[in-house]
Amino acid sequence: MIFKLFCVALFGVVFFQSTTSLSTVPMTTAHQNDETIVKKHKFDECQFKRQELIQVINDIDFVFSLLRDYYIQALIDEIIVACREETIKLKKN
Repeated sequence: MIFKLFCVALFGVVFFQSTTSLSTVPMTTAHQNDETIVKKHKFDECQFKRQELIQVINDIDFVFSLLRDYYIQALIDEIIVACREETIKLKKN
């Protein structure tokens, strides 16, 4: 169950990042073929990809923290249920 939740969350993060990055990639026009402008464009594109990668890593880290919190809460809930069941058994005896 937790693995399925993780896969769905990770797919959502990657899909969201891929769809948003397509619309924001900087473009050069045809008349900007000067070598310095091309180099600057490549540098800007590199910086953009770097920032995008950092955002993906942060999103994945956020998903992991949510899953960790969910898993810990599920364990706590299981312990509480087990303690209640044991208490009921002890009261019956």
